[in-house]
Amino acid sequence: MSVQTEEDLWGRPPDFRRDRLAAAFVTSLVGMTMDIPAQDIASRRRTTAAASRGRQMAIYLAHVVLGWPLWRVAAAFGPGRRTPRHA
Repeated sequence: MSVQTEEDLWGRPPDFRRDRLAAAFVTSLVGMTMDIPAQDIASRRRTTAAASRGRQMAIYLAHVVLGWPLWRVAAAFGPGRRTPRHA
């Protein structure tokens, strides 16, 4: 009988530094596409409606294109739990 480590059972744990870099990349792509500064999209404060829409699009793309579960998207983008579900 062999002892299985947690990594064997659940796969490799995500590297949140890389996830944040990927989130920043997706945010900058959405910002360039929608002609919105990436700083406005990534802002934690309320900004314009266009910036909020851009943030939702970046979250959606990370979830669908990168195949991340919502908890990983929330950890990478840093919003509350409900924001990725809403996006």
